Amino acid sequence: YDYTPIFGVLPDLVSDADYAVCSLVTTLVAEGSAYTAYPLFRSPTAIASAISSVGFDLVNTATSHLADAWKDGIDYTLDTLDAAGLAHVGTYRTEAERTESGNRTMVDINGISVAFLAYTCDTNSVPVSGFEYAASICATDYLSGGTEIDYELMDGDIAAAREAGADLVFVFMSWGSELSTEPSDLQYEITDSLIASGADVIIGGHCRVPQPMEMRTVQLDDGTERSAFVCYSLGNLLSCQNDQYTDISAILNLEISKDNSTGETSVTGVSYRPIYMADLYDYGINDYDWHYRVVDLHNAIAAWESGSDWGFMTEDIYNAMVTALDAAHELFGAEYDPEAETATE
Repeated sequence: YDYTPIFGVLPDLVSDADYAVCSLVTTLVAEGSAYTAYPLFRSPTAIASAISSVGFDLVNTATSHLADAWKDGIDYTLDTLDAAGLAHVGTYRTEAERTESGNRTMVDINGISVAFLAYTCDTNSVPVSGFEYAASICATDYLSGGTEIDYELMDGDIAAAREAGADLVFVFMSWGSELSTEPSDLQYEITDSLIASGADVIIGGHCRVPQPMEMRTVQLDDGTERSAFVCYSLGNLLSCQNDQYTDISAILNLEISKDNSTGETSVTGVSYRPIYMADLYDYGINDYDWHYRVVDLHNAIAAWESGSDWGFMTEDIYNAMVTALDAAHELFGAEYDPEAETATE
């Protein structure tokens, strides 16, 4: 298997980052094992080397499908990510591994210490009985609803990250309702708790479709305020889902800055680049040399409008991309897309 071509334009959008992160919503299994789709995601190991070749540095594994290949799958997935040179956060092979890490991965990015934490509210109804330590699960009812949140766990992890020297705390959250383009009340509740506890960036997944992004401010018990950047769901990066909006996502670019005199670190710049999973079969094209490919929506639309079809685009595909770009702006918000005004003129 070679997944690299499917990533399409992503290397151009990712490789220049000082540090790039993504989420892996599947488990990896050895060659010769059965590869399976829903309800238990078990994928070839080749996806790990493809993720690395694109330019990603760290993979979040705390997702609803983390235990789809049981405990052996967790171990094998982490071994495979290690072999591909990818850092990871959210699952663990041993209790000692989790304890020693503090349930986080600390990274120095140009002199700024960033703590990456990750949590999921459910495990796709797969129990982790007997190896609870292996998964960063933030709901005590993860098998039956994922709404009873263990705030003490997350508060403690964030506090420990700060004590360990983290300048900035980045939290991955697997939460919300699939195919919902609006955050739930629980997502807002968790967000406000994380911000109050010290999170600076919160990036959500699991919903499979885009949800809004914002700088959110909460009032603390002492009357002061604290802010953090949150994207409630970035949607799918790679997928073959055909439900509405599941083919729309974005590369989110965050600039973080540290004042070396005060030590204060904050998010000082946010932008996103809308992307689209082109599925040629959706347009009756089944004789081309590829099936799926991630494209840059702005560039693809501009190419068509300037007279280039990139060898595969048709008027139907162009119209679908224009609709997708409008949806990205509607769902994510246009505020953080630097080309949004130009694109909609």
